[in-house]
Amino acid sequence: MKLKLLVALTLVTLSFSAFAQTKSIYLELLGASGAAGVNYDSRFEGNSGLGYRVGLGYGFSRSSGAFGNYSQDVIGIPAAINYLFGENKSNFELGLGLLNAICFDKQDNAKALGWGYSIFGDIAYRFQPIKGFMFRAGITPSFYIHERVIHGNWFWPQISIGYSF
Repeated sequence: MKLKLLVALTLVTLSFSAFAQTKSIYLELLGASGAAGVNYDSRFEGNSGLGYRVGLGYGFSRSSGAFGNYSQDVIGIPAAINYLFGENKSNFELGLGLLNAICFDKQDNAKALGWGYSIFGDIAYRFQPIKGFMFRAGITPSFYIHERVIHGNWFWPQISIGYSF
C-alpha cells in the first residue's frame, strides 16, 4: 500500500513537469538525500516561485558502544515542494518534504529492516540560471517518525551542484 502511494505521488508530481519552465538535475551532498543523492527539480512557471523536487539518495549509520557494533545502510527517496524567492539567477529557497527510506542491516547480510520516514525542510541559497551550471548550499532541518512519534531535531548542511535546462 505504501509503495503504491509513493508511486502514485511520484507520477502526479512528474506529470506537472509538462507545464514547468526551468528544470534541473543535481548531485546533493548531505541534506535530505543522506550522504549523497541525485535530484530532479522543476519550477511550475519561470525560474522562480513554486516548484518541486524528487530524488534518490544513499546514507549510512555506523556506531559502536556497550551494546555492540551497529552498521546500517539507507536508501531514500526525498520528495519536496519548494519556493524560490528572487527574480534573477540568485534565489533564497524554502522547502518542505518527506523522505521515504528503507534501511538495511550490514551485520545480517544486508537484511532489510523496514521503511522509515523523515520530514525535512530546505533553507538554502540557490544560484540557478535558466540554462547552465546551478549551485545550492544551505541547511536541512530533519525530524524522523518512529512509532507515530516525531523525534530528532537535526540541522544537516547541504551542498548541491548540477545543471539547469
